Amino acid sequence: MDKGRHFPIHQKVVCERCRAVFAELDLAQDTCARLAAGEWPKAIRDRILRSIKSEA
Repeated sequence: MDKGRHFPIHQKVVCERCRAVFAELDLAQDTCARLAAGEWPKAIRDRILRSIKSEA
């Protein structure tokens, strides 16, 4: 990523980035699970599904 160059990153920054990435993954997983279970209002569910299909 840094092309082998020395690029010090403080542990606090790494931890913050990891937390942000995992929070987004948790959100995506929860959203997909709720969508699959039919827990979203139909209008929102239909809109999300249309968006997913148009990206494919």
